[in-house]
Formats: sequence, structure tokens, C-alpha cells
Amino acid sequence: FASCAKDELYNKETNNEELIDMVFTAHSNHPLSRTVLGADGETVTWQENDQIGIGYQYSNNNVTKPFKTPTAGSNVHFWGKAADVTSSYFMMYPYQENARISYKTNLQAEYKFSFPKNQTATAGSFDPKANISVGVIPKRYEPFIAYNVGGLVRFTIKGTDKVKQVKLFAIGQDNLVGDITSTISFKTNGQINK
Repeated sequence: FASCAKDELYNKETNNEELIDMVFTAHSNHPLSRTVLGADGETVTWQENDQIGIGYQYSNNNVTKPFKTPTAGSNVHFWGKAADVTSSYFMMYPYQENARISYKTNLQAEYKFSFPKNQTATAGSFDPKANISVGVIPKRYEPFIAYNVGGLVRFTIKGTDKVKQVKLFAIGQDNLVGDITSTISFKTNGQINK
């Protein structure tokens, strides 16, 4: 899918980036991540007004740019502004204002983001702010697939509606929440390199 674009691109000599209108497409016949569980309890779809962060080579201070979708589904378009670069773009869901994506290579980036300490229970699903997903967009006009970078814990409490909160504790020194820095690699087809 094409974006509304100008021919004037990124000026490497002055390190200024000109932001132009762009669209990125999320696509998957078998969604591997996202914000709401389907009726089958497994399928996950994007929701209207979801926002992703887009990072790329030469982005000022590795700041991500917000892109938003006006529709729901497994195949959606995210609209926003970013510099038109010839290298890969990297995405992260959800968009976090303080997140950073540092370009390493066309298939690798360092992600800095936060897992929230307090999460809001969502019946039949999960807190979208706590489901961090990442992806690579090697070619701007090709769709991307988002992959979860954390584990989801699913449990059911039966027989009471008076539960006010649930606490999870890590064993040992493992962090469950907080600021995270992770270098993530992808394959040339956009799949995460496990």
C-alpha cells in the first residue's frame, strides 16, 4: 500500500528528518499477537484506534513515531508521519511516548520500553498496554506481522466478583515489570528470529 509522500527525503548531512505521511499495514492470516482475544480465546485482533510506534535509522534520539489505525481486524492500516528511509522500519505495540527503537541493522533493533506494573483486567482478554509486540518492516509497502515479546498469564477466578486485585510474583531475580531493554532480530521474511 502506498502512502502520501513527497520526493524530498531525509537529509543525512544536517541530520534533519522531514516527516511525511505514511501508512503501514499489519497483516496475518494467523495473528500471533495483539490486543483482544477473539471468541475462540486464541485469535487476536487489532482494535480501532490502536497505536503502534515506528522506529527507523536516523530517527532523532531513536524516538518512535505514533501511527494509528481507524479500523479493527487482523489486516489493518496504521497512519502517521515518519521519515522516508531506505532501511527497514521497526514497529512496537503499544505506542509508548518514552519508548526508543535503536536501529542496528536492517534485521535487528534495540527496543527500550516499559511493562506496566499496574494492569487493568479485561474480561476474556488482557490489558492492551501490557501486551508488548514488535515487528520489522523491511520494505515500507509490504505488510508486517507483530510478535509478542512477553508471556501472557491467563487465569479464571470463579465464584466471586469481589476480587479487587491479583498479584503475581517472580521467582528469583526475574523482573515481571518495569523498564526493559532488548535487542531483537528478525528473519528476511519479517518473522522474529527465535
